[in-house]
Amino acid sequence: MGKLGASAWVGLVEPQRLHRRCLKLGEVLFRQGDPTVAVFHVGRGRVRLVRHLEDGSSVTLHVARTGESFAEAALWAEAYHCDGVAETPSEVTVIRYSVANTPTPPYQPSH
Repeated sequence: MGKLGASAWVGLVEPQRLHRRCLKLGEVLFRQGDPTVAVFHVGRGRVRLVRHLEDGSSVTLHVARTGESFAEAALWAEAYHCDGVAETPSEVTVIRYSVANTPTPPYQPSH
């Protein structure tokens, strides 16, 4: 999603679902295997998404930068598939996909 697109949709989210979080360099936002509760938007800084492999190695999947959203796959998963770690001091908007900490039911198109 482009920078303008991410900022635009964050503005449409109900305010009670938004929470700003300031992260220090190296601070973990979420860990691989944690239950999914939110997607995120970087207001300032960079967040590295790192997947740990069975052989003990790790791979960087993406580095989310200012203006970008990330972890959208969490909307369709029970657990995060990677770690989200601040690569620089960062400000992130946490966008809970349910105020009650449970997933919002999937969209059901009308017939």
